[in-house]
This record gives sequence, C-alpha cells and structure tokens, in this order.
Amino acid sequence: MIIELVGLPGSGKTTIAEAMKACGAVLVPAPSRSQLVTNAVLFWLQRPALAVWIFWLIATRVPSSVRYELLANGYVGYAARYRMAQIISRAGKVVVLDQGFFQLLISLGELPSALLDILPKPDVLAVVEADATVRENRMSSRGWAPRSELGYKERLIWQGNAEASLYGALPLIEKSVRAYRYDGTQAPREGAPALMEFSAGLIQTHMRSSFARQLLKTSIALFSYAVAKLARISRRTPQVAVLMYHSIDCSGWKLAVSPEAFERQMKYLARKGWAVPLDDVVSYANGEKKLPAHAVAITFDDGYCDLLTTVLPILERYRIPATVFVPSDMSVQTGPDGRLRLSEEELRTLAQSPLITVGSHAQTHRKFTELTPEEMKKESEDSAEKLASILGKRPRFFAYPFGARSAEAERAV
Repeated sequence: MIIELVGLPGSGKTTIAEAMKACGAVLVPAPSRSQLVTNAVLFWLQRPALAVWIFWLIATRVPSSVRYELLANGYVGYAARYRMAQIISRAGKVVVLDQGFFQLLISLGELPSALLDILPKPDVLAVVEADATVRENRMSSRGWAPRSELGYKERLIWQGNAEASLYGALPLIEKSVRAYRYDGTQAPREGAPALMEFSAGLIQTHMRSSFARQLLKTSIALFSYAVAKLARISRRTPQVAVLMYHSIDCSGWKLAVSPEAFERQMKYLARKGWAVPLDDVVSYANGEKKLPAHAVAITFDDGYCDLLTTVLPILERYRIPATVFVPSDMSVQTGPDGRLRLSEEELRTLAQSPLITVGSHAQTHRKFTELTPEEMKKESEDSAEKLASILGKRPRFFAYPFGARSAEAERAV
C-alpha cells in the first residue's frame, strides 16, 4: 500500500511521515544516482503521455530560477521515488511518500482533470492541512522556506497559487483517489496511528474484495473448462493443426527451423500417431472423412533444396506425410541471400516419395492481392500447367504466396 502526503509548505508532511515510520510504515529512501536514473527512466517509459505533459508544464509555467530544481527533483526524483514505492509496496509493506506528483502539480498551480486521469494513484492520498499562520511560523522557526529564491513577495504569490490549486482540485481528487484529511496541527503521536488505522482498514477491505474477485474468477474458469470438456466429449470434434515450415537449416533465418528441432517435432508426432496427409484434413473439412481426436498436417512453402537433402530423410524415418507448395518458376527468389530452391529434376525426385504431395505456390510468388484478376488467373493456370509438365499430374492444392488472398483471388484460383 502506498500513502502519498500532499500539503502546503509548513503543513507538517515531514513530521507526520516520520511519525508513521515509528508506527511501522516504510519511508522511501533517497535513491542513489544509478537508482535515480534507472527508476526514473523505467517509470516514464511506462507513462509517456504523463512524461510529456509534466515536462511541458515545468518548461512553460515555472520561472527560470526554479526550473532546474523542479526538473531534477520533481521530474526525475519523484519518478524514481514513486517506482521505488511501488516495488516496496508489492512486497506487502505500507509505504509513505512525503513528496509526489500531486504535490508537484499543485506547486505548479495547475491540476487539470485530464491530467488527473493519468496520474499514478496512491492507495491513500493524505491531505495535510494547517492554516497560513501556523505554516509561516514553522518555516520561520526553521529558517528556510521553499521557493525563497523567488523573493519574499513572489514566494507569497506562489504559495497563494498553490493553496488555491490544492483546494480547487480537492473535489476532483477525492473522486478518483481515497483521500484522508489530516490535521497537521495535532500531535503526530496521535495523528499518525489514526492515519495508519485508516489505511489498515483499506488494506483489509482490499484483500477481502480481491479474494472474492479471485474466487469468482476461478469458479467461472473451472465451470467454463468443465462445460468445454463436456461439449468436446459430446461432439467428439477432432483438434486439427497444420504446421507450415519453410526451410530446415541452421542459418538463423526467421523462417528456418534447425534440423535437430525439426526431427524432435517429427519424432513427437510419430510417437503420438497424430500426423495425417493434408488431403485428409481437406476431406474432413468438406465432411467427406473422419479424423482421429488429434490430427496434424505438415506443409512446406517455397521448395528449398533442403527438402531433398534434410527433410525427406527425416520424414521417411518417422513415416510422416507432407505437402510441398512450390512456385513453378524455379528461377524465382523467395528467400533472403539467394537461398537455393529445388531444380525441376530435384522436384521430380522428391515427388517420387509416397510421403510427398506437391502443391502450387503460384508461378512467380507474387502477392495475389496486388495483382489484377487476369494476372491472378495467369499465375494460377501457368503454375498448374508447368507443375503438370514436370510431375505428370496437375496439383490439387494451392497455397497463396505470403498468405495474401481475397474473394477475387479465390475465384481466379
């Protein structure tokens, strides 16, 4: 739980923070230089819109004499401290922030509702209040007042603006954050336990509601799982997957799978007995054939040379059928670095295996969605005729290059 303190200078934020520490709360420690930079960067990366907005406010609304201080403390320092508070809070501690973003924005004299929506919200925002005379006496007794570099008159103007900003924004704040009004003039030994008790009540409420929500979610998940299982048992619907490979090698190409990994996968499918020809999957989809409870079809796109040298021996070792989709123009480059494709003779040798079915991957491997209807028709027909001349039979299956398809492309094919 995070408790953020906000109040005007001299209201007693630091005093109450120390008293809360004595009651068991954790004060966010001053970060080291590395912690300051790292936590601030990570915090703002999570909230880019807030980062830009607050930076703009500091750059445009603050006198140049205090701009650097606010950028260093309010922009970098508060971001780092808030992230540290989040980390400590996740460990189950009650954390106290005596300087935070609500304080920063009130000191800037502006807290628009849109900005309030994207501010990081503490679990409790404790508004520490004291009248102007008390605040001024406290600052006089300690011989220091914030914004003293502005000069006495300008400091009083700034303080008046901050006060108007705080109490003008308080109704909005209380709608979005659990606020606690704390009388900064009372003895901290009495006030701190009351604030801690208030926060402890919220923790218990939060834990009870979180437990109830989690229990409800778990119950719904278990019920949904049971219904899905019963429905699957009643329908006996097979689960079908098609694994699409391209190249089997150790090149590191994003569409390549290593021979070792590919063999492990084929060995697994063979052990499970799940591998089926793509023809069976299509027949099942057309209502013409039944499949086992699990069915996996293997396909390859583009027709690279490793199909003959690496893939076929593994498929034969485990008796796995596969469908190979090949662009009929054997000179077309379909991969990076001039990756070699099968020649007509090598494709003919590959197709002699009873495990291999050859399908069309168009003629020149162009995206059908970028072609005219006439070009799509020509790509389809020329590919089928060319493959028929190589293999002695027309291909039954067609795979769209790049998966680019449309109703018009389907009509052309």
